[in-house]
Amino acid sequence: MLDECQDRRSCQVLVNSRVFGTDQCPGSSKYLIVWYKCRPNEYKSKVVCEEEQMRLNCKEGMQISVYSAMFGRTQRGTLECPPHFRRAPSVDCHSAKALQVLTARCQGKKSCRVQASSKEFGDPCYAGTRKYLSVIYTCGELHNMLNNRASCACH
Repeated sequence: MLDECQDRRSCQVLVNSRVFGTDQCPGSSKYLIVWYKCRPNEYKSKVVCEEEQMRLNCKEGMQISVYSAMFGRTQRGTLECPPHFRRAPSVDCHSAKALQVLTARCQGKKSCRVQASSKEFGDPCYAGTRKYLSVIYTCGELHNMLNNRASCACH
């Protein structure tokens, strides 16, 4: 699915065993369910360092729709939150629940605040690693939320 659809406005995928592997249930009808999220055309991004507070807000009549969230550190890092030590290990470490936390706190609201802390997100990194919270979101009306679902069936 990623090869065919990632970063494209639309895509079509042939659903058969040549694409998805050996048929586990020969003679049975199958279907494919795909969950996807469309990247907004216009979006805002924010980064705050560990132990700082992030505030997301939208104009009056608009609501937050979270596209992605990451709490931890990537090898590329971020200039806003340099590591405490020059020789800090370059590792990718990130919380598995960052998107869930941001969505629960902010989705559908005009504004929200979240503390970028291990207490909120868990500590996904080696001890002493300086983490940060990075969020991409957009402001829109409630009926324009980003989570979509497509279901395709093959016979």
